[in-house]
Amino acid sequence: GAKRVAGPPAWGTMDPGGVQAKAAETAVAPAQAWRVAPGCLDNVQLNDFSSRHAMESAGWWFNWDSEFAFKPQIYRGFVPKDSYWGFSMHSRGAVTLRVAGSGVLTIDFGNLLGTPGSRVAVLLNLEKMAVAEASTLSTTAEVAFEPEDALTIREDPSGIIVINSITFTCIGKAAEKKLQSSPEVQEAEKMWRKRYADLQTEAALAKKTEKERFRTMLRKEALEKALVDDRDQLARWRRRSESEVAQATAELQRQRQENAWLGEELASMLESDTERARLAALLGQPGAQPRQGQPAETEQAAIQEAMKAEALALEVASKARTDGHHSLQSQAEDVLARARLQEQREQRELEAMKAGATERKRLAGNQTWAEQHLRAMRSEEARLAKRLKESERREGLLELKEAKAARAVKQVMIEQRKKAIRDQQEREAEATRSIGRKQDSEAVSGGKQLLRVATDNVRVGDKLIFKQTSPFTYPPQFRDFTPVTVLGHVDKEEVRVRLPDGSSYAIMAADLYSPEGLVTTTTFTTTVTRNRPTLYCWTLMLPFGYEPELLSAQHQRSVGIFGCDETTVFSNSSTLLDSKSSPSFPVRLVGFSLAVPLGGRWHTALNTDVFNKIWADIVNANLFSSHDWVVKADPDTVFFPERLVQILQFGFPPSLV
Repeated sequence: GAKRVAGPPAWGTMDPGGVQAKAAETAVAPAQAWRVAPGCLDNVQLNDFSSRHAMESAGWWFNWDSEFAFKPQIYRGFVPKDSYWGFSMHSRGAVTLRVAGSGVLTIDFGNLLGTPGSRVAVLLNLEKMAVAEASTLSTTAEVAFEPEDALTIREDPSGIIVINSITFTCIGKAAEKKLQSSPEVQEAEKMWRKRYADLQTEAALAKKTEKERFRTMLRKEALEKALVDDRDQLARWRRRSESEVAQATAELQRQRQENAWLGEELASMLESDTERARLAALLGQPGAQPRQGQPAETEQAAIQEAMKAEALALEVASKARTDGHHSLQSQAEDVLARARLQEQREQRELEAMKAGATERKRLAGNQTWAEQHLRAMRSEEARLAKRLKESERREGLLELKEAKAARAVKQVMIEQRKKAIRDQQEREAEATRSIGRKQDSEAVSGGKQLLRVATDNVRVGDKLIFKQTSPFTYPPQFRDFTPVTVLGHVDKEEVRVRLPDGSSYAIMAADLYSPEGLVTTTTFTTTVTRNRPTLYCWTLMLPFGYEPELLSAQHQRSVGIFGCDETTVFSNSSTLLDSKSSPSFPVRLVGFSLAVPLGGRWHTALNTDVFNKIWADIVNANLFSSHDWVVKADPDTVFFPERLVQILQFGFPPSLV
């Protein structure tokens, strides 16, 4: 197709009041009027869709790589040749561009796929800005951008991406600062600052509540830990008390047994009734009966028994010494020593038990206090959690309001950018009209004339001048000498263009001009229009079986090989062996047998020699010479000749490229 070698970018890249003002004075726009604004992308390079290399050199990036990524041949006849089209067979194809500068871009894109539900979307920083539905070859979207934004044209989720043109119009830093100081932007920023301050106040309150809750949680956890520790200590004290009770009970039983033995020994040694009566009174004294689970009472009873044992042991030892019973005396003295030691030990244990009882009482009090305060802490934590939840809810609402206010600031900036660019474009368009009117008036007196652009030379992206000479009725926006950008062809007579205000319309191609000296026209290489290629198709038919019936059905409908420009059916019999009738289409006879053996790796018909003979017959008879292509197809081949013609008309099969 034609390749763009030179041409102007968007009208909006011209300096308002600068180059145009001088051009209005001289009626000639210098070449630098088409320069790219500082920091803005080059519109000429970006609209060069002649090759994938050209697109990637301009900054386009493809997220997939396949034969369908760049202008697949099968769709060439359905899209303007200067546009880009492509799709990904196995994933969501996307073409991305990192933009520069700030301003407004205008993109003309589409979706060639006709499948219901297919879409192609334009995204800026992954935010969807515009969508082309199924079978939409051209739709225009204006998108405001800032430095380092990412523009993506993506299948959403499936589609055939079409990019007809893209134009970047940038705003300088001085103009950007002026926009930021405009009343509309200042008012939006004022509202945003208020929302932001409210959000910060609520966030500080939520943070304070969170800290209070955290401190309460720490105190609660400390109390819970102390409560657990006190419970563990109480449990240990209970186990110790149970052990002491068991030990004291065993000592009490042993002591009572020794006291009974001492009483018996002493009773045998006493002679007077008075002494026996006193001993009986001593032994007859009832021992203390401690209550179960009361270690102190058990210990006190053990002390009493030890004292009784001490008294009995003294009596037995004294009597045994008087009577000369040294063995009994020794035993009594041993019992006496044990009784005294036992009494001392029992006294110490009793004191320890009293201290333990005091500690258990203290722990029980601590536990009661901790449980009361723990309930209060839990209640306080629940109250703070509820307050924090409410604060977070208010903070969430304020975040939404703040984000909405921030978006409003951004939207106001976008609208201000668009308005500034439209004003700039209108000033430039008016300067162009002024130049055009001047040249037109000079043409009347023999000066330079506007040059009408031939319809065949109008290409997507061309910057031309509108001047109505046709009887077609246009909207009020169309004024003579208005600069327009070509978006694509509607038909042979109409062209779709975009006005400086961003709107697009279909106009008559006869109303497009290229003023000499006013607009630097785009230069194109010579385009050769290729005629429709012709097909010579042939097949080999067995004179029996299903092949004659298949070919007869194709012949009746003029489909398959019978849809070609010329068709030949080869066979070795003009009479069908099954029905003994002639086929409904002509047959070219061959003078050899079509019977071949089966064999080879796949056990197929070994018919290469047969087809070589037929190819030789075609060449010798010069059957193909009046056609561009020869097609050989089996009788049971599903073949669409017109689809092949479309491919061959605009390119060659991939295997021949």
